[in-house]
Amino acid sequence: MKNVTVMASEIRFRELALEEKRIEAAQEQKKIEAEQEQMRKLRKMELELKMIEGKRLEREAEQMRLEREAHAEQKMLEIEAEYRREQMKLELEMKRLESERSRAGWYKHREIEGAGHDEEALRPNEKGHGLDLRTKHFGDTLRHVLPSMPSEISELSQFFDMTEKLYQTYQVPGDLRAKLLIPKLSSRAKSIIVRMTDKDLERYGDVKKFLLAEYKLTPREYINRFHSAVKESDETYVLFAARLRNLLMYYLRSRMSMILRECAICW
Repeated sequence: MKNVTVMASEIRFRELALEEKRIEAAQEQKKIEAEQEQMRKLRKMELELKMIEGKRLEREAEQMRLEREAHAEQKMLEIEAEYRREQMKLELEMKRLESERSRAGWYKHREIEGAGHDEEALRPNEKGHGLDLRTKHFGDTLRHVLPSMPSEISELSQFFDMTEKLYQTYQVPGDLRAKLLIPKLSSRAKSIIVRMTDKDLERYGDVKKFLLAEYKLTPREYINRFHSAVKESDETYVLFAARLRNLLMYYLRSRMSMILRECAICW
């Protein structure tokens, strides 16, 4: 009986030892699986980091490419703008010299005819004196110089800017500017200004202001045209960018004028 009890105890002891080893093996297996899972997570994180880094490098490379293109485009715009300015200066200088030669020839011709006293009629400070003669003289001089009113309404401010620069270059008297402008207006614009009084029609500034108001070239209109502008099929990117720049410039200028008027009213 005693031997049976001892044997039972030994068996139980062995069972416990085996169970302990099984538990240890299970724990070891779980530890291995946990380490493997950790390794998988680390490899996944490394891959994600590499992908993020790769995308970041791609974005930086794309940004650098866009910046280089933008810089090159800006350089082209600056070169073209400088070329246009120099070309315009040269054309204006040539036209000024041509006008001076024409005026000198006209004076000489009038002196030969014994009408030297008519020179007084061309003096810009003597408003109303020899009006017909002065209008004809400057009209002949600027006939092939002054631009015609554009069909595109968004270019109206640019048309006035160019006209005013030519007036300054040729020293056109103030009382003649509106008279020289009217023939260059479109048929629709001419039909619009008939609603102006005779006195207002004599002032270039009033005619310009009236037309801009009639064509509704307000700051809102300029900014709407800026946002809705699209590149034409026969238009280069340089010219398109210049058109956008002009629209933005005219918007800022008209907006500033409106702010100044509002401030003047408040004061």
